[in-house]
Amino acid sequence: MSREEGIPPEADGCLLSFIDGYVVSGHVPVGTVNKLLTERPDIKGHDAARCRWAPPA
Repeated sequence: MSREEGIPPEADGCLLSFIDGYVVSGHVPVGTVNKLLTERPDIKGHDAARCRWAPPA
């Protein structure tokens, strides 16, 4: 689904949500989502840094 929404692999998060016309990828804080929905910028959505499935080596 990430590729279908134009999210490149290097920006892909571990979670994907579709919220009121926006794509939200990764662990995006609720405050950021609220700001996105309030300000309604002309963007596809917001992504957060990639999730780490294992601790850094």
